[in-house]
Formats: sequence, structure tokens, C-alpha cells
Amino acid sequence: MPKLIIGLTGQLGSGKGYVASYLATRYGGIIVKFSSYLSKVLDVMALDNSRDNLIKLSEAMRREYGEQALSYAVARDAVSSEAPVVVIDGIRRVEDLAALEPLPHFVLIAVAASPEIRYGRITKRGEKTDETDLTWEEFQAQERRSTELTVPTVMKRATIHIKNEGTVAELEEKIDEMTTQLDVT
Repeated sequence: MPKLIIGLTGQLGSGKGYVASYLATRYGGIIVKFSSYLSKVLDVMALDNSRDNLIKLSEAMRREYGEQALSYAVARDAVSSEAPVVVIDGIRRVEDLAALEPLPHFVLIAVAASPEIRYGRITKRGEKTDETDLTWEEFQAQERRSTELTVPTVMKRATIHIKNEGTVAELEEKIDEMTTQLDVT
């Protein structure tokens, strides 16, 4: 079992992915993403890995198998890892915490940034097939989707909050301060 399981939550483009990557690289950890499970299904079905398809699949799976279905799959993989640090990226709903919060050595971290900064990041990164041409109005509409409306509630449950509106170096400094607090070496 890992020494520490870090859950990351935050709105689209807040920097969760960078925080996850930095933690995994610097501290010899692995990343487990909620969206990876959904992406695998889309790939098998030969469907685009678009945000719209991820949301539709997530809603269908949760409707059929329960709101916590993905939580148990993620927790199983996190606990079975031999990595010293497991970073769980993309916790978007309170139900995603069902199998995670009870785990020993679990900590939830919220990463936040303004909507304008997040929009700029999303359109530059092009992580999903429909992001590079995203308009401001489409971004705002995405903020009102079922997967996004619940994120602020999850963020309130975090024990650590990181404001990510500065440089990469400033973010890395905040992450390192946090890991010192958590006694990660």
C-alpha cells in the first residue's frame, strides 16, 4: 500500500494535471485518473475522447451502476499500487470520495484558478479533442455541466487548497511546501 494517497480536485484548467505530474515525477509516484477509465471505454468503442463523450459515458455509468462506481475502481488501483505516492486526479463529485476518504493516508487537495486563466490553459493544451477551438461561451456552458457543478462542493472538503494563478515555479514551490507539511520525501 502507498505511503500517501493524494486526491486532486479543481475546476477545468485549474492545474490539477500539472500538480499530479509534478508530484509523481518528483516523489516517485503514479497517477490514477478518473477520466482514464472512461477514456479506455471510449477507445474500445472507437469514439472520440471528447469532453462531451466523457460526460455522457460518466452519466450513463453512474446511472446504471451507482454514483460511486468509479470511486471503487480508482480506490482499488490506488491501494494495490506499490508506489510511495499515488495521485488521484479528477475527483469531481462528492460520491467520488466514497471509497477514497476512508483510506488510510488519503488527503484531498483543491487546486483553484480564475475562470479566465483556466479558459486560456484549456484552449492552449488541447487535452481533449474539442478543446483547441473552444469559445469563451462554450467554456462557460461547460462550467454548467453536471460534472462541473459539483466540483466546488468537493473542493470545500479538501484539507489543503492551492491557488494556481502564478508562474510554474510559484506553483512548484507551493507543492513542495505542501509535501513538507504531509511529510512526503
